[in-house]
Amino acid sequence: MKNKLLLTFSFLLISLFAQSAILVANNNPGAATGTNVFTGTNALRDAHTAATPGDIIYVVPSPVSYGNLNITKAITIFGVGIRPAKDLGAKSIVNVIKIDASNVRLSGLVNNSSVSEIQIGYDAGAVNIDAITIENCRMTRIIMTNTASASISNLLIRNNVLLGAGSLASHILLYTTASTTITNNVFIEGASGTMIKALNVTITYNLFAHTQDETSLDLLVDCIFDHNILYGVRADVTATATGNSWTNNLCFGNTLDSYHVF
Repeated sequence: MKNKLLLTFSFLLISLFAQSAILVANNNPGAATGTNVFTGTNALRDAHTAATPGDIIYVVPSPVSYGNLNITKAITIFGVGIRPAKDLGAKSIVNVIKIDASNVRLSGLVNNSSVSEIQIGYDAGAVNIDAITIENCRMTRIIMTNTASASISNLLIRNNVLLGAGSLASHILLYTTASTTITNNVFIEGASGTMIKALNVTITYNLFAHTQDETSLDLLVDCIFDHNILYGVRADVTATATGNSWTNNLCFGNTLDSYHVF
């Protein structure tokens, strides 16, 4: 009986501390297959299909985009980062990433076109999503569904570069959130329009840069806007920006002094 209990306890310990599986997506021409290694044009999607909640997918740098992906599981996806070493050159390139699950982390992915974006909660059934981290990525924008019943909680957007492009007027659109933080990101111009549209979000230690006099803060509601730098981005927010807290922000590079006043 004693041995049986020890065996059961050992099994439970192994189960509790078992390491998540690491899967590799590699779409480079001639890439070798292997255990948990997925190759070809569908490498990333195939790795996602094989993954179970808690697993990690590593996206090998490649000159070819890994395309679109709809994330429906609690997984982590790592790329090589925003600016890999010069001798490496290749990046972990993706197009549109849809997040329709909680407990998802994206890190080190970059875009390769003006239509690349991260969409949160766009497909059926994904109306309440929790614990999402998006970090060290370079994308065009991050947006959530505007479905009335949808909500996102514990969303962390940090250390990203967001480059506006084409007709995409907003870098980040967050309609209904709780415990959400946007921090240490770089926002660089793009189309005319709002860089962030957000409700109840903490926005801190970011850099916003536009060519000149861009109104980008007029759709913030009940947000904390603290310790940000704005260059060429107007701080004369309109009446649509309500209930916000503005603290220790620096604004310069506009043509009119009135544009520098919160």
